[in-house]
Amino acid sequence: MFKDINRVRQAAVKFLAEGSYTEAIPGTKEYYDFWDEERKRCLYGYTIDELSVTGFHYFYLNYCPIDRAIDEVMPDGSIQSNRERSFPRFYDGDWEYFQEIDKARASNRHMIVLKARRKGYSYKAGSMLARNFFHVKNSKNFVFAAQKEYLIGDGLLSKAWD
Repeated sequence: MFKDINRVRQAAVKFLAEGSYTEAIPGTKEYYDFWDEERKRCLYGYTIDELSVTGFHYFYLNYCPIDRAIDEVMPDGSIQSNRERSFPRFYDGDWEYFQEIDKARASNRHMIVLKARRKGYSYKAGSMLARNFFHVKNSKNFVFAAQKEYLIGDGLLSKAWD
């Protein structure tokens, strides 16, 4: 559905390749211009050519490293799963999810998501909390769970703090 998706992940791609988001020297106009533009993209989204992502999605893709599952085929044919800390990949389903979040917020509505477990939604929701913490002054964010383990430990709140 989407082509050349790294166009909306430029900050993450640069960070992975070079270990920093910008080469600009802190305190310079170039440095502040870079971070002003990134803040704007995190708040209002980013469009390049026909590809458009929401602010929440942009922040998630570029500033929220996650523990991704990496499956490795062993010589005996078995599959060994490992974890790798890296930035999220761009998935069509994530794009749809963040688009629907924006639609719900624009119409002052709530949203319910029915999904299978272990699909990364704690990371997605945690990234929205982190984005608001860093970019929305005096924002109030709430997280509820029926059981404590879904908030802390390997839960949503711990992922936001990471």
